[in-house]
Amino acid sequence: LDTARRIDLMDAAILIEGQTGVGKQLFARLIHARLAPQGKSEFATINCGAITESIFRDRLLGSEEANAGTLLCLDEIGELHPENQTLLLRYLEERLIRLTGPERTDDSLVLVSLTNRNLQAEVEAGRFRRDLYYRLSSTVLTIPPLKDRGDDVLLIAEHYNRKLARESGRDLLIFGEEV
Repeated sequence: LDTARRIDLMDAAILIEGQTGVGKQLFARLIHARLAPQGKSEFATINCGAITESIFRDRLLGSEEANAGTLLCLDEIGELHPENQTLLLRYLEERLIRLTGPERTDDSLVLVSLTNRNLQAEVEAGRFRRDLYYRLSSTVLTIPPLKDRGDDVLLIAEHYNRKLARESGRDLLIFGEEV
């Protein structure tokens, strides 16, 4: 959490890696909350593993017209089809030129990519574009698996215990030592 809070949003390209279920999207939302604490920005998610090229193009172009402070979350970026990898790379290159050129605007778009794959290994195996990987990974946040997070599991269990009790109108569960 401390690392996620210290991420420099000026990097505008953050890669969050970790196993399925470790909370990558929660970390993306934490970054989004830092981006616009008053809730005046958008959190847009694209599931890269289940999207066609035409829909991907429409969603990317739509993000250009979003409000200042938009965080675009590319979920399952490691599943992105090769044609969409090329499209995303072109989009990022054109956007970089526009943001640094003479007509630079203050409209910010923070790009956060989430993956449960080792993208560096995917690059080495030829399944993910090297140039796109470097564009997406100016800042990398690796979320350790739950089994390596010690007391975090207890905090997560307590969170869901309180949530379920509140939603069901029942008392909190009491966890035994073996649980």
